[in-house]
Amino acid sequence: MSAPWLLESQHTEPEFILKTQGLDLGKSKITRFSTNSLVLAAAQSGLGLAVHAESLAENDIKSEQLACVQRIHSENHGYYLVQQKPNPQPN
Repeated sequence: MSAPWLLESQHTEPEFILKTQGLDLGKSKITRFSTNSLVLAAAQSGLGLAVHAESLAENDIKSEQLACVQRIHSENHGYYLVQQKPNPQPN
C-alpha cells in the first residue's frame, strides 16, 4: 500500500500486526503520533492508513467516520485497517 501509515509512538502492536500480514514498513512513509486518539483523528482527516483494535475503531466505522479497508485477525484479537471514509462520487 502506498498511503502513509499513521502509528502511535509508544504502542508497537500495530506495527507487529502489519508485519504478520507481510507488510514491510522499512520503506514506507510513517507519521507517528503521541496518542491513539491523535492517530484516529489523523485517519479520519485523510492523512493515511491506521491499524486499530476492533474495540477502538468499531464505533467510528459504524458511524462512517472511518472506512474499514481490511479486517485483520491475530491470535487473540481482531483489528481493522482503517482510512478516511471516501466521499461518494457524483453521478
